[in-house]
Amino acid sequence: MSEIITSENTTETNKKKNKRISAIIAIAVAVVAVVVAAVCLFSSGSTKTIDVTEYLQIDVSGFDGYAIAKGSILHSDAVDAIREVINEKYGKDLEKAEEKADIYYELDMDSRAEKNYEKYSELYDKVYEEYDALLEGLDAMELTLNKSEYVANGDELELTVSLDAQAKEALKEYGYELKADKITLTVEGLKTGYAIDPFKYIDVVFEGVSGFVKATVKPKADLNEKLESFIITSDDRRLYVNYSEAEQSEINFNVSSTTDLKNGEKVTVSAYSNDLKENTILAQSEKEYTILVPEAFKTAEEVKKNLGSIYSLHIEDSSYVTSQGCYILTAANDDAKYSNKVVAVFKYESTGWFSSKYYYIAEIDNCYRDTTNKINSVKITKNYGWYETVEEAFAAAEELIDTNYYTYVKG
Repeated sequence: MSEIITSENTTETNKKKNKRISAIIAIAVAVVAVVVAAVCLFSSGSTKTIDVTEYLQIDVSGFDGYAIAKGSILHSDAVDAIREVINEKYGKDLEKAEEKADIYYELDMDSRAEKNYEKYSELYDKVYEEYDALLEGLDAMELTLNKSEYVANGDELELTVSLDAQAKEALKEYGYELKADKITLTVEGLKTGYAIDPFKYIDVVFEGVSGFVKATVKPKADLNEKLESFIITSDDRRLYVNYSEAEQSEINFNVSSTTDLKNGEKVTVSAYSNDLKENTILAQSEKEYTILVPEAFKTAEEVKKNLGSIYSLHIEDSSYVTSQGCYILTAANDDAKYSNKVVAVFKYESTGWFSSKYYYIAEIDNCYRDTTNKINSVKITKNYGWYETVEEAFAAAEELIDTNYYTYVKG
């Protein structure tokens, strides 16, 4: 194709249009790309069918019995095929329009050049509208593989392609159909290796109350398991594959979401290693876990009923201790994401030779409901005392709350 030639008398406006035409023609030239593989093009009435079967492929990687299979389309090759179809349909018309533009501008026939430019512009828009529709159809093709995990030698893999009705209808409006036949692959040549199940050696721990749960991965302690020719060990964050005293690989973990979780939600734990030896692989790299933790107490009154049992967990003789009331920072408050904190007032009263009576203030963390509907797993972080009257104790408790800028509900 030749470039646009302008005369000295061409106006500035026509020069700008001329540049635009040159740019459009350059794009049209790009459309006429070298096609890597021929496209199967059939005529069926007014519909052109583009068959992309030869651009499908199945890749298999891994060890025998643990390999991963993936299906894909060689996208760049398929796009080249689409470009050839577009060029077959419109290439000559675009070239003629360009030649006319050259002649009209060279002869200073601006009005005819303008009309020709409008026709060329309309044709150009139509070309790229169809081209974009075909690319969208290609991207909408859904690939389905009959087996993708734990692939072994001898497995027969089948890759099928489908296009939903909406995408088909969109292409039909432009007179096109995209299709692909099923392809198959018999798996062979996979090497033998040892597969390690990393999730066998970890615990996924959920801490906190529903709505504010924190998820962490904790490898099992004191791990020293011999497998084949290596030993699995751990520290507090990862696993180690020990091939010898001098050769060691790491297995690390990630959690998809770690904070502000609630009951019923799921998290995915991923395992990965960058330096396993060639004969060692991970049997699985992801596992899903469902959150299940105690529900938080929502009112101070619920906590107040159980304060006696809370305190009895932390003193040798609780028969002299009775609860007087509390202030609870509920889990519904953002300040309580990891600690359903309670500030409680207790009375200690003993009789006999060493009788005494005074009042305590206690800060209690992680106050939540267990499966028996009782408060459990609590920790008294601080004790304050001694106060002679219950009024003094509550006044001190409220001062403590104000000092720490907590928002409490009184029970």
